[in-house]
Amino acid sequence: MLAKLHNRYEALNYLIRKRATGSPKELAEKLGISERAWYKIRDELVNDLGVPLAYCPIRRTYYYTEEGEIVFQFRRKLDAEQMGRLSGGGSDWGMNYGTGGCKPFWGHPYLLTLTSGL
Repeated sequence: MLAKLHNRYEALNYLIRKRATGSPKELAEKLGISERAWYKIRDELVNDLGVPLAYCPIRRTYYYTEEGEIVFQFRRKLDAEQMGRLSGGGSDWGMNYGTGGCKPFWGHPYLLTLTSGL
């Protein structure tokens, strides 16, 4: 069940980023769900998770209004040593969370990497 959900969100993200979703009905068909289910998912993404998603009726596609993507994965909490080995896009984004761990928020366009493995 989780693998199917993961694959659906991967496909959704891909189609949105490529601006190839088609109409809401076509997107629902591509995702293997009903149009009503798509509207429910869309409302949850926008209203509950703050995903900046819009629809263009001229191009007949959904698109992100800000740079970012939907990511469906487990993220480990980092200890102080691991936080010290972080490098990233040159922002102070990670500093807002102290040494208790890195809590990325939905749709953040920057990726943080560890200089050595976990």
